[in-house]
Amino acid sequence: MERHTTSPVHADCEYAHMAWISRGRIDDHILFNREEIITQNRYIIHNIIDAIVYLIRGNIAFWGSNSHDGNFSRLITLISKNVPVLRAYLEKNSSLQGKSGNKILRPQINFISYGHVKKLAKIIKIKILNEIIKQIISNCAFSLILDGTYDISKKECVALIIRYIQEYPHPHPVERIINIFTTSDTTGENIKNNVLTKLKALHLPLEYLIGQSMDGASNMRGVNKEVQALIFKEAPKAIYVWCHAHRLNLIVIRICGYGNEIKKTMGILDELYNFMNGVKRQGVFTKFQMQKTKKSLKRIKNTTRNWASSFKALQNFLDVYEYIIASLTELSNSDDAITFSISEGLLSRIKRYDFILGLFILRIILKCTHETCIEMQAIGNDLAMMIKLIQHTKNKFQRLRANGDNILTSLHTDVKSFMDKNNVTTDIYNIKSIFKLDQKEFDNYIEQQKEKYKNENFYPVINMIIEQLNERFNYESLNFLNQISIFTPAGLADNENIEISQISEIVCLYNFDPQKIIDEFSNFRPLYLDSLSIIYSKDLINIRKNDTLYDESENIINDSKMTETKRWLKYSFILPYRLLIKSSSFPYLKTLYKYFITLPTTSCSAERAMSKVKIVKTRIRNKISDSFLENLLLISSEIDIYDTFKTEDIITDFALTSKRLSNLLIG
Repeated sequence: MERHTTSPVHADCEYAHMAWISRGRIDDHILFNREEIITQNRYIIHNIIDAIVYLIRGNIAFWGSNSHDGNFSRLITLISKNVPVLRAYLEKNSSLQGKSGNKILRPQINFISYGHVKKLAKIIKIKILNEIIKQIISNCAFSLILDGTYDISKKECVALIIRYIQEYPHPHPVERIINIFTTSDTTGENIKNNVLTKLKALHLPLEYLIGQSMDGASNMRGVNKEVQALIFKEAPKAIYVWCHAHRLNLIVIRICGYGNEIKKTMGILDELYNFMNGVKRQGVFTKFQMQKTKKSLKRIKNTTRNWASSFKALQNFLDVYEYIIASLTELSNSDDAITFSISEGLLSRIKRYDFILGLFILRIILKCTHETCIEMQAIGNDLAMMIKLIQHTKNKFQRLRANGDNILTSLHTDVKSFMDKNNVTTDIYNIKSIFKLDQKEFDNYIEQQKEKYKNENFYPVINMIIEQLNERFNYESLNFLNQISIFTPAGLADNENIEISQISEIVCLYNFDPQKIIDEFSNFRPLYLDSLSIIYSKDLINIRKNDTLYDESENIINDSKMTETKRWLKYSFILPYRLLIKSSSFPYLKTLYKYFITLPTTSCSAERAMSKVKIVKTRIRNKISDSFLENLLLISSEIDIYDTFKTEDIITDFALTSKRLSNLLIG
């Protein structure tokens, strides 16, 4: 009896009976009830979408050992406590989960099933992709950024990033992830095929592809059968830009392994990190360290993937130096022979004058590269800014070399103060009594040691850095990049006339009439110089401050971040472009500047995507499918686009995927 009274047939009869009593039309009652059910169903889906997006924002796993367990089902249950419609729906579903004889009872349709959750995530991803593609097509230009790494499932995971100009609210470059794929074949041909297949599936014309950026891996950078060369054959405008940040970090790696003294210093730091990584030893260090600071030891990682880690690890070591001394002193009293021996050896070595001097010299050098590395990683950078930034970095090291004597004299004083502050006495100050030297002889000995360190370590490493900067960032040897400098703001301020030969490679690559470019450039010069003060740029400062790796705590060249950002923006292509789009008199020049801004400078965005892959695809989630992984990463990375969508539109798209869903959500 109870089963009959709750059946749809009985409900329809009840409506018919009530309609007959009230003399109303039966179909009107049924229609009213149907609209109410649709409204309730859409509200349920709305809450489910909120739960999906919440988990994706936090990179949280959806399910446990099965689709009925895990964070998603718990979150839906939690939401339902304050949403009566959702609670009633879950209770109804739960009541139908059972058996009647040999027949399994299931709800007519389960909105929170594994398949429907994945379908909703896919719909959101598709809507985000469509918005990105719409912006690219309207812009008629984009660049490609690629990077890959081995994921937890031992496959090569490749991130595909697109760089283009987003026109609203004010034109600025953006970098968006459009695809993640895994492969066991890391050859250039296979990666190229995967990339071009994805671009074709997204209906992105190769004639719009005007640049590509990757790291210096052998399967990416080569000029024959590697990825960039193969893509360039298919898209002749897609000039390759070797990631500037990778190039700089290759120099940092050379610094950390250059010369015996520096290698010795880095070896001691690595040995100390490994020794203190034990549970009991770390406990001793934490006991001292937690008294004043929460900073801990960090390993100086010898890899280009850990941006600016060398400087931060070195600075951390100096900040916790006194706690390391205290920890090693306590550990040297251990009954364990190995702990006693290693701690004694490390304690004597990190108290040495030459070790501490090496740390201070490395800090000065790595601070310069660290500042450049941080600034390089902003998405708002373009090649004009990079050329100026690299030149500025070269100038800093040239000043270090020119002032070497004064710097080392100052460092000697700083090292002595540092040692006195930490109550450290070293062998160099015992020499006076050991060899019975008078004050003059002792002073001469100190000067000899300083001169030796200067000539054998300081100057050689500075010379190597300048040589490496000239070699790895030799824009003069690349005609295209050399010709770009003509169109920088500095070039606009120059009154010299330009010849066709000076821009021949640019106009040839992009199929422009050189004379039209020259004429428009000559006419645009005075307009730009007169209008520079009124070009809107405040949003560009905010964009650069909101970049993922923008470090608010790091000052560059002793200026505030905002002042420094304004300084670099003066050399950017974006300011002339913002003036050009307001005028219809410079169509060719406007397109040329659009291409310059669209060209990538680093592959840092792809590196960030790889970092997110490691957060999402963990050891316990290593069987996640490529399609679902792509959905999660794309939504998580481009959540700002999702925030512009109306949830009702997502529900409608979901309803149109099947007739049954359409009946329940649209009618």
